[in-house]
Amino acid sequence: MLPSLVLCAVVACLAIAAIHERRAARREEVAEKVRERPEEAPSADAGHAGNPSPPGKSSAAPSPSQAENAHAGGGLAPPNPSTDGKAKIEALKQESLAVANRLREDFPDNLDALGLVGNVQYYHGNTAQAAECWEQCLRRDPRRVGFYDALAKLALSRAEDEKAVEWCRQGLAQDPDAPHLHGRLGEALTGLGRLEEAVPELERETRISPTYAEGHFLLGQAYSLLHEYQKAKTCHETAVKLDAKQSKYEIKHHRALANACAKLGLDEEAQQQNESIGVMSDRAPSFDDLLDARKMVAKTCGNAAAVYRSQRKISKAEELLTRATALDAKNTDYRSRLVAIFQESGRDSKAAEVCKELIELEPNNAVHHVELGFFYARMGQFDAARKAAQRALELAPDNPLCRNFHEQMQRAPK
Repeated sequence: MLPSLVLCAVVACLAIAAIHERRAARREEVAEKVRERPEEAPSADAGHAGNPSPPGKSSAAPSPSQAENAHAGGGLAPPNPSTDGKAKIEALKQESLAVANRLREDFPDNLDALGLVGNVQYYHGNTAQAAECWEQCLRRDPRRVGFYDALAKLALSRAEDEKAVEWCRQGLAQDPDAPHLHGRLGEALTGLGRLEEAVPELERETRISPTYAEGHFLLGQAYSLLHEYQKAKTCHETAVKLDAKQSKYEIKHHRALANACAKLGLDEEAQQQNESIGVMSDRAPSFDDLLDARKMVAKTCGNAAAVYRSQRKISKAEELLTRATALDAKNTDYRSRLVAIFQESGRDSKAAEVCKELIELEPNNAVHHVELGFFYARMGQFDAARKAAQRALELAPDNPLCRNFHEQMQRAPK
């Protein structure tokens, strides 16, 4: 019998939180030391990549054409997409809170349930309640490094740098290579003016999490404060490349790179970065905040589903994962976990349907084709199974899983 081909990956994700005013003020103070001219300063939202602006808030002023449209038609303004988006975001936030509270009611002694309530409270801006949840978790199990990270992140948002340092050091005592804790520690030390201590922490963060753009950005800012502008430029170039598809954050990275170029006397490169910022600033308002809200609720549902499944509440886990896929349609993790649930309950037809959806999202992922073929074989549809096995082998001829499954299907009934 072919062993289970579906791995359930449950990634505990901290919820996205609003940037608090004191946090922005402190970051602006640090940025003031870096820049030469006000127009070169990093944007006020230069927080951690996990801390975007509050959902529904936008600093973009309406364009003249938008203002004209609002007064067209005899004074009757058309539906306001911004207002509509805010209403949808608020509904999504309430949904996430309901999911977390229901989970807590169902499993009052489960640390993952309590931690998830803290995540959702943080996203809602209820930071005191969030901190209490996470601190309760650590009192019950001090080995849960993710909660130290959450508390350090919260302390940074409040400009409580000494407290952030304390949380980071406690977390790193549990796991010296915990992702993001070295970065948060370096950021807090930078805020305290302890740059000689900050730089090694930020350098280690970039080694532990080389694709984390914010780590490179923070290291670049620290180098700038030390007047090591060539190193700063390299860091900011990396951040720009890593964040090329994340429009919410790329402006601050381009601006920081422009600053570094200006410090080095590379006026042409600085001008190019400033022109890029202008293009980004002129983009039409998007619904990024609404998309972020949908993804946050999807993560809440996905994390809650993991708890329900661990407690053998399979139908509830399935319900939440189905909702997560509807909210974040391109996320393959939620679908893979649904496949696992369908496999365990013997619902091969439903599992095959979800495998087809996974193939649509990732057509060149050979494992998806193997999984589809596996369920076809379990249903006795061997021709379809052989076709899936052949496609998997074409995509990954050196993959032992693909080769073994293809060989098995060649021996299957005709």
